[in-house]
Amino acid sequence: MENNKNEIIRNPQVRMMSSGDVEAYWTEERMRNAIPLKIPVTAEEPDLRATTLAWERTAEDKLKESTPSENGNLNFDSKEFLLDAGKDFETTRVNNINDYPYQLIGKIFMTFNGRDYVGSAWTIAESAIFTAGHCVYSHQEGVWATNILFEAGYSDGSFIKRWGSNNYYSLNGWVNDGDCASDMAVCIMDSPVSSTTGTLGWMASFSPNQGTITSIGYPADNTHNPNFDGKFMWKCVGKYISGSENIKMHNNMTGGCSGGPWIVMHNNKLYANGLNSHGYSNQPNKMYSPYFGQGFLNLYEIAETAIVEEPVLVP
Repeated sequence: MENNKNEIIRNPQVRMMSSGDVEAYWTEERMRNAIPLKIPVTAEEPDLRATTLAWERTAEDKLKESTPSENGNLNFDSKEFLLDAGKDFETTRVNNINDYPYQLIGKIFMTFNGRDYVGSAWTIAESAIFTAGHCVYSHQEGVWATNILFEAGYSDGSFIKRWGSNNYYSLNGWVNDGDCASDMAVCIMDSPVSSTTGTLGWMASFSPNQGTITSIGYPADNTHNPNFDGKFMWKCVGKYISGSENIKMHNNMTGGCSGGPWIVMHNNKLYANGLNSHGYSNQPNKMYSPYFGQGFLNLYEIAETAIVEEPVLVP
């Protein structure tokens, strides 16, 4: 039987910690010392000239609108998502952290084999966040994450609110094959998130070239920018380059930004159309995202319909 890369794989571990235990685990010291999750980088970009275009194999275009928080709105300054002529990308710190869409983006903390890490994520449904597959499953170590915690609107130790998760999913293509075209995941949180943050709309099965892309996250490796220290949210507005199974943009963000959304403007509204996923050593200042096609839609169905579960406690 052909391996279905878009099949949903659920974290199989017995959920031994309550959400309260997860929150208690993440002390200020542990969060401060968490290692920025590295962006998977392989030696050389493959030749994509013979690749069948992913968007030619999927169903009709699908689109979901953003929703505001209980006390918020969807107002935004379109100039923040535009790139000056002559530039390939421009990276700046986000200062208006409590405004749409930034308040629904945050840090995701996780533990792999006893070591604590940090990446980025965003709210996609009432009780669910979306992130990179490598934020919940380490293909290199062959283990699922534990102690997953999301802090929305994180900024230098403060945040809007935090939630734990004992229930998360990725795709077969990532978990079993390490295929970066499947590097996506959804986490069901311990209580509703969207009433506090709102949700970010998304586009799936569209042509990947939707113009300028804004990548958002928490880069912490200061190799390309001395101000990258993981304390603050950053955005990189960059040109779209190309797309097949993976989408490519100009982007210099680094480890810690993994899982943060790629946002595009479509009909003067904001939508997620990718995420910070991986790179290639011969492609500096470039970032890649899985194409949002059937795999993304399968994960979103889980995000939209999953029910918050109590942990299974082992005596």
